[in-house]
Amino acid sequence: MQLFVYKKRHQIKISQVTKTSISHILYGFYGIKCLQAGVVRVNQLEVLRRIWSKILKRHAKIYIRIFFVFPITTKPILTRMGKGVGNIKEWVCIVKKGSILMEINSLDLLTIKKGFGLVLKKAPIPVCLIVRNVSLLIKA
Repeated sequence: MQLFVYKKRHQIKISQVTKTSISHILYGFYGIKCLQAGVVRVNQLEVLRRIWSKILKRHAKIYIRIFFVFPITTKPILTRMGKGVGNIKEWVCIVKKGSILMEINSLDLLTIKKGFGLVLKKAPIPVCLIVRNVSLLIKA
């Protein structure tokens, strides 16, 4: 992990991110893969994690494969311009097309498909379900 001298950064564009995308499954049997580049916030990923926790009922392990390293700053309302960057409001992760968001270590495909239907409604960007070592790809 990279250590930063300064916590607050200038705004960056999605096209400027040079991080290599995590495009293959390492830990689980199933994975949630991004179909489009975008920004994922902490609370959006927490919603997806809670959905999987309810569906799997502790019978499987969930691995989160992305890290939130980009801060979003805001200035207070009714503050004049200048005097530096505002306070950190939230942390985000910029994901590339083909990155793996989450992995699930479970063998029950029916439960995974049921959970994926709920995840599709709440996902911040278009995603698909991939299976390890199998050419099965389930899209919306």
